[in-house]
Amino acid sequence: RFLDDFKPIIVIGKGGFGSVCEALNLADKNVYAVKRIGIPKRKVQQVLKEARVMAKFDHPNIVRYFGTWIERPPSGWQVCCFFMEKSFFFLHFMHTKIIHLFPVKLCSHSLEDWLESNRKDRDFDQIKSWFIQIVEAVAYIHERNVIHRDLKPSNILFDINGQIRVCDLGIASELGKVDETQTRTCDIGTLLYQSPEQNQKFWMYSFKVAVFTLGLIYAELCVSMSRDERI
Repeated sequence: RFLDDFKPIIVIGKGGFGSVCEALNLADKNVYAVKRIGIPKRKVQQVLKEARVMAKFDHPNIVRYFGTWIERPPSGWQVCCFFMEKSFFFLHFMHTKIIHLFPVKLCSHSLEDWLESNRKDRDFDQIKSWFIQIVEAVAYIHERNVIHRDLKPSNILFDINGQIRVCDLGIASELGKVDETQTRTCDIGTLLYQSPEQNQKFWMYSFKVAVFTLGLIYAELCVSMSRDERI
């Protein structure tokens, strides 16, 4: 279906959970970011559940989600990826017989990119505006009983108008309707931005883990640091 509906343009992002490519939709002629994740068959229902969580979100500071589907890799897909990026990143998932794809709104660059290229003069009024947008997005997610467990600068994007868009909700966790604190699998997310609770094997944690991460992100916005200093 992917090759029937989209024309791949270039790989624009990659990480431990998948990769993202810029692709032209052949029907509406719009360009989307399409995320591809390799998943084992036993986790198909879990992934579909996460997709349903994402489909609930409609907020100006959250990357717009347009749909999802699951398919087996088409014949020759590894070859297509070779021409898109010499590193063969997609081959990281070659052992997987099922792939999960979903198109989202295309954004121009991430907050991590901005932090790397703006280490001197910073407009603190602009930083305040960005941070408010990030907090509003996280608050919206929390209001829907969901925790974003991998909030970090590379998952905070700027759209073509310079507006903040929080993304990568693929490992978000949906809380129960009653308890705001649950025992859940830990050690999920990016280590540098994890709260102490997330670093435990199994622990009780809640929306507060995102508040911890927000504090780290705000510090990075206000204090210019090199990548090594941030680590």
